[in-house]
Amino acid sequence: MRRLLVATFAIGALALGACTATEAEPAPAGASQTGEDFNAAMFKANCAEAAKINDDGAAAFNAGVDTMLDLAADGDQAALAAAEQDLRAMLTAWSGKLTEMSGRPVAPGALEEGAATLEKIADGSAATGEAKELVAHVGNKIRAACAGSS
Repeated sequence: MRRLLVATFAIGALALGACTATEAEPAPAGASQTGEDFNAAMFKANCAEAAKINDDGAAAFNAGVDTMLDLAADGDQAALAAAEQDLRAMLTAWSGKLTEMSGRPVAPGALEEGAATLEKIADGSAATGEAKELVAHVGNKIRAACAGSS
């Protein structure tokens, strides 16, 4: 029982120490961030996140296309159909992430356009031969919008 009490007090002391250690320190004089600085920082962070989402999606897309080409060369139609379904699902998820981000201050219009382009590829309404070019265009559009509005 005594050990339990000691352990309880020790945990309580650690928790109290952690709470007091994380209290916000007042900002030094002259170091306050203006609303404009904050908005610019948020825009930059959102652009970085959008670029990462796009770069990760493009890498997954290219890997998926390469896998499908290998499976087509091997003649494994069942595996090819499954890989195509996975690729379409990945495109839809990627599009959803861009759509979700479009509500934030980032790359005006580029995220919505990119999401629509990815959906076009996913639903098969884009020509197969132009899919890689369209994916590259999505990334270029996002980077250009971020660079042009920063």
